[in-house]
Amino acid sequence: MILKQEAIILRSVEYSDSSQIFTLLTPEYGKIGVMAKGLRKSKNHQQSIMEVLNYIDLVYYQKTQNQLGIVKECSLKYYFPSLRDDWGRLLAALYCAELIRECLEDNDPSPKLFQLLRFALYKLGNLGNPQNVLFYVQTHALNLLGFSPKLDQCMECGQEWPASHQMIYFLPKECGGLCESCHSQSHNKHGITIQIPTMMKLAMFLQTARQGSLDAMQFTTKESQELYHFFDQYLQVVLDKKLRLSPYIKQLCEQSIEGAIPLAKL
Repeated sequence: MILKQEAIILRSVEYSDSSQIFTLLTPEYGKIGVMAKGLRKSKNHQQSIMEVLNYIDLVYYQKTQNQLGIVKECSLKYYFPSLRDDWGRLLAALYCAELIRECLEDNDPSPKLFQLLRFALYKLGNLGNPQNVLFYVQTHALNLLGFSPKLDQCMECGQEWPASHQMIYFLPKECGGLCESCHSQSHNKHGITIQIPTMMKLAMFLQTARQGSLDAMQFTTKESQELYHFFDQYLQVVLDKKLRLSPYIKQLCEQSIEGAIPLAKL
């Protein structure tokens, strides 16, 4: 069966001396695998098209759903050139691609996750703040997986976060947090600690983001580090694994990314 899809390239792996295998995200078929035979030959014009993070149109042959598709034709829709000029934006884009890849099983359609990643790549390619794009994508990916964090009130007493309290104790499996009073009385002493002002600022950021602006709010280094820890721990529970690029994202949130990560390691 010959299929035509728009796709975002999530990952590539060399196969034999001349071919490559790609993991792609498509709106209709979700995450799929395809092989590009002969792609690595020196005169193959498709090499520059089939690069990770590229947004492409693809024609491929699919024998059965459980087998790799075979690339017949491909053309470039968008290259996102600005991503390649900035370590922070490139890293954020690669992390978003890894996150979305790990959120999906093969051949599990999720048009909204496709739209989320495409939005993130366009935003980063247009010089959007990489930390803000990350927090936005992480929150919405959790929401689409059914693990949207409840940020506005204590899950036990139902009260908004008291001004007299400093910390929230967030319980990932329950998708909610406890205020200091409820946490002190709870048998579950585990949880991700995060300061109330940081959590409230995240909630405000998501509200402004829904109105179309991801760059209107800036997070301090300390707030970014807190939010990195929050999302990192939360996603580990949801995905049952630690994302490979997570340690590098920690560097990004500490604003020490420039010159620190060789491209080969990404």
